[in-house]
Amino acid sequence: MGSWVTIDQIQSVLDIGAGTGLLSLMIAQRCNAKIYGIEIEENAWRQACFNVERSAWKERIEIFHGDFQEYYKKCSLKYDLIISNPPYFKDSLKSPNAVKMTARHSESLPFDILLKGVSELLSDNGIFALILPQNNTFENDAFIYGLNCVRKTLVSSLPDKKVIRHLLEFKKNAGLSNVKLEELVIYKSPGVYSPTYIDLTKEYYYNF
Repeated sequence: MGSWVTIDQIQSVLDIGAGTGLLSLMIAQRCNAKIYGIEIEENAWRQACFNVERSAWKERIEIFHGDFQEYYKKCSLKYDLIISNPPYFKDSLKSPNAVKMTARHSESLPFDILLKGVSELLSDNGIFALILPQNNTFENDAFIYGLNCVRKTLVSSLPDKKVIRHLLEFKKNAGLSNVKLEELVIYKSPGVYSPTYIDLTKEYYYNF
């Protein structure tokens, strides 16, 4: 997702559910924007701070520890790009590990709260991008909050395998008929990356 998302003319970025800071660091490598991350799980937040501090982009990245719902209520900034790899499992077996459960299950960040916050924090011409295992009603839910899907990439592991992830970009009031539909296959054969995937991610790998 960090290598896929559109970054044209962005000055400010918000990473919701920053985890250990991977997406923030990838975005920082591609542009000169100021990047803010919010992460609720303390150990992940500490690791993100550690990773950022030892990166070449530490002056442009700031990671906050806290709950997104509280963050957006107090935040006065508008962001040109908001990215999120949100918790999205609703009905799967809950993990006995509280950290894993917070990271995986959408009860820790319900989609309505995510969409409400994004709609308030996104600049008029900004982009909201996220990754989901399936789309279901998310595009319709986003529309309720004035967010229209403008780009959708269907990700599969191999050419003959089912779609495993949806990469989505939204804009405010962009209309319903302008969705750019793409496909991304990670491997052209087991263990061999596809040319498309290599071209997309080559700046982040040493062995391509």
